[in-house]
Amino acid sequence: MILTNYYIKKKINSLAKQAPFREHSYCALQQAQDVLLVYSAEDREQIRECIEKLRDQGKNVYGCMYLPTGKPYETDTTHLQVKEETDTDLFLLPKGEVMAKFKELPADILIDLSRSSEYAMHYLVLSHSALLKVGKKHGERAMHDISLLVGPEDNVGELFDHIVFYLQTIRGK
Repeated sequence: MILTNYYIKKKINSLAKQAPFREHSYCALQQAQDVLLVYSAEDREQIRECIEKLRDQGKNVYGCMYLPTGKPYETDTTHLQVKEETDTDLFLLPKGEVMAKFKELPADILIDLSRSSEYAMHYLVLSHSALLKVGKKHGERAMHDISLLVGPEDNVGELFDHIVFYLQTIRGK
C-alpha cells in the first residue's frame, strides 16, 4: 500500500537541487568501462537489445529493473530488481538493503531509462555516485548531468540510441 507520492517527490526534488553540485565527469562512452542501466520491467525486451549494443562495444553492463505492483520477480536475470510491493516503504522510498545493493553497482556512466512515474527509481538514480548520469528529462526536474527531451516514454530503444549518440560525441579528458 502506498500512502501518497508527496513524500518521495519532495525527497527527489531535494536531491535534484543538490545534483548540480555533486562531483561528476563528462567521460566519453569510449572511456567508460562500466555502464549501469536503470529501466522498467515493461521495457525488458527493448533493454536486451540495448545491453547487447553496449556489450558489443566491450562495456561491462549492469542493470536495475523496476517491477511495478503485481509484477513477479524475474528468475532469468542477474540485474538488481526493485519490486514496488516489497522493496519500497509506504512512501515509495527504497528500503535500506535495496539502496545498499544499488549503490554498490559499479558505473562510470548511469543511463536512466526509467519511466516518469517510477519515483523509487528516480530516487535511486539521484543517490548513485556514477561519474556521469544521462536520461530523459522528467518534468521541470534536472536529475541528470545530460537530460534529453525526446518523444513518448514507450520507445526506450529510440531514447537509448539518442543517449549513445550523445555519449559518443563527448570528448573525454
